Amino acid sequence: MKIYQVDAFTSEKYSGNPAWVSIIEEFPPANEMQNIASEMNLSETAFVKKIWDDSYEIKFYTPEEEIDLCGHATLSSAHILFENNLITGDVVKFKANLENVAVKSVNSNYAMDFPLWKYEKIDDINNCESNTWIKDTLEIYDTSIKWKVVILKSKDELINIQPDFWKMKGSDYWNVVVTCAWDEEYDYYMRCFVTDCWINEDPVTWSIECFLAPLWGEKLNKKKMKSYQCSSRGWEKTIELMENRVNISWEAITIFEIDVIK
Repeated sequence: MKIYQVDAFTSEKYSGNPAWVSIIEEFPPANEMQNIASEMNLSETAFVKKIWDDSYEIKFYTPEEEIDLCGHATLSSAHILFENNLITGDVVKFKANLENVAVKSVNSNYAMDFPLWKYEKIDDINNCESNTWIKDTLEIYDTSIKWKVVILKSKDELINIQPDFWKMKGSDYWNVVVTCAWDEEYDYYMRCFVTDCWINEDPVTWSIECFLAPLWGEKLNKKKMKSYQCSSRGWEKTIELMENRVNISWEAITIFEIDVIK
């Protein structure tokens, strides 16, 4: 079994968001895939199995557990399939646990098409502040999956927060996107914390745009936006909202490949 390390959402090595990708004929037992992901110890490892021409089933594992959908591991998987000439057309379709998604090869970029997820504003500031490090919260939103969205007043507050990951884990706020309003350069900023999988802060996150982009799109009355993820690696995103979908185009680069001993 070969496994590839890919840096997604970047054209430069050792930047963007890294993932492991393994293209396989049959899925190994779940405990073996979990053990491989734990051994590789990146935020996500993707296992990809061909269904029929240009269509694949995909499974995602963190070092701790299987998850239903991951943006950067999807992009990384598409990159490996295209790079190894395993796709006959310009679109690869993935069947994931949560959603079916597609990735199109456009010159040196990949355009990912993901669903929009629901969100609703909640009155939960006291609970939020008692279970996290976050203060002076403006608004809180719950989502149709396991994320909370916390809106702060300024970019300075966003950059300077210091998470208490131990306190967050197991609370109502174990997966949190913290975001703030736009300025002259970007429409919105965010940081992403994923304590249920012990990722803590994810450097580059695509899947959160399934609810974050429509939230800010509604606030700003925009379909096309630029955002910035304020992590150690940093990431600028250009996003387009379509009917019931969100689209983003970016690059990926293979770092190396290894053989996994069975």
